[in-house]
Amino acid sequence: MNIEIDTLNANETWPIRQVVFAPDQPVSQSVLEDDTSGQHFGLRVEGRLVAVASLFVAGTEARLRKLAVLGDYRNLGLGTRLVEHVSTQAQTADVARLWCRIRVPSLPFYQRLGFVEIADSRHRKGTLTYCHIERQLARP
Repeated sequence: MNIEIDTLNANETWPIRQVVFAPDQPVSQSVLEDDTSGQHFGLRVEGRLVAVASLFVAGTEARLRKLAVLGDYRNLGLGTRLVEHVSTQAQTADVARLWCRIRVPSLPFYQRLGFVEIADSRHRKGTLTYCHIERQLARP
């Protein structure tokens, strides 16, 4: 399987985000207000874009947002590869702490990658429960 990870423009992430997070909504619902200030990454399998993630750096902290992997490509280690790539990019930018807000059911995935849940961070939005997680990064 030929796998490549490369840098994307924000608008290239929107169709994957829409399919994964808001399939019943228009693509415009997948646009983040601060997309223009982020770094965006895509993972391709045999040339097809199947996963995306965005990184927003602020000093020595960065936020991972909108990790999305198409359903047929889940449980193949692709999300792990993309998160590790984004983490490396954050380290290169001298980031010490990578954090994100996730849906609670995906917590075990992130824990396997070294993220820990921030105490008392759980909250509901509609029918979904979210929490904040973080991972300390070794600085170069």
